[in-house]
Amino acid sequence: MNYALDLLAAEDSTGSGGADIIAVLDCDHVPLPAFLTATLGWFADETVALVQGPQAFYNSGAFDDDGVTGEQGLFFNVLMPARNHAGAGPFWCGSTSLLRVSALREIGGVATETITEDMHTTLKLIRAGWRTVYHHQTLAVGLAPATPDQYLLQRRRWGLGAMQILVHERLWAAKRWLSWRNFHEYLNGTLWWLEGIATLVAFAVPIAVLASGADTSTAGPVTFAIAFVAMFSTRCGVRNV
Repeated sequence: MNYALDLLAAEDSTGSGGADIIAVLDCDHVPLPAFLTATLGWFADETVALVQGPQAFYNSGAFDDDGVTGEQGLFFNVLMPARNHAGAGPFWCGSTSLLRVSALREIGGVATETITEDMHTTLKLIRAGWRTVYHHQTLAVGLAPATPDQYLLQRRRWGLGAMQILVHERLWAAKRWLSWRNFHEYLNGTLWWLEGIATLVAFAVPIAVLASGADTSTAGPVTFAIAFVAMFSTRCGVRNV
């Protein structure tokens, strides 16, 4: 994409004209007829740099297919619309989006310092004073990870990229250039990937107490162990649902 931006800049310098808005689609996404007509109107606001649409997937039987919207349905149908408010900033998710070329040029192009370039680029746009919006309408359909290996490869990349952004942008100290809403959203969105570690620590505490023989409960070891296993199984079941 950055190479394409350089080509557009060359066209501008020769007077042959260049694009003001570029659309982004993954190679496995197919745009629907209203993709551009439904979204270009947002750019009448000259402060808008990004319009992101939901990502919908049509391959039934994918690893995270639940027969309705898939695992990402909550993100694209609840969390992203909730960020579409003043002081918030829906972030670029790659495919099914449009970007203002001048905004990308102002921040030096698409971020390349981390492997989750979309979210990182969004933070740079927000830091430069640009707005991002979410258009809640299915405008393209694509392929979700079909196998557990594909799913884990994608999630590991997202998790690693989130940690890179957290450190590179020092998000814990980013309140000076982020609104309170964005500060919470982006800090929480990156730290969320550490939830597994926090869960392990939380569940290790009662195990350690039980193993130590400390008298912290009126329940016996067997009752305590049964309650712990039931709680752990319920939590895992809820997460899988």
